[in-house]
Amino acid sequence: MALTSCPDCNKTVSDLAPSCPRCGRPLNGQKAPSLSSSGRTTTVFLKVVGAILIFIGGGAAIVGCIQGANNIDGAGSTLTFGLVLFVPGLFVFLAARFRE
Repeated sequence: MALTSCPDCNKTVSDLAPSCPRCGRPLNGQKAPSLSSSGRTTTVFLKVVGAILIFIGGGAAIVGCIQGANNIDGAGSTLTFGLVLFVPGLFVFLAARFRE
């Protein structure tokens, strides 16, 4: 067993290691793992769910702002409802986007 350095991060790695433990670069001519078809399906599903939450939450937040500008009762709860949907939807969408 010899020690080599990783070409990406220069960490000392065993020549028997399949990948660098620090940066994850595949070593010894191995291909980088890609998302399986079920992983792609999950990513697409999360993007769709996130987009729906963003759309509904953004719409409810806009309606709440309009209601608040017109002094309509319940504007605060509508705005809160919209933001409660919008913010998690944004996080889900971005997490799915950067998961690729």
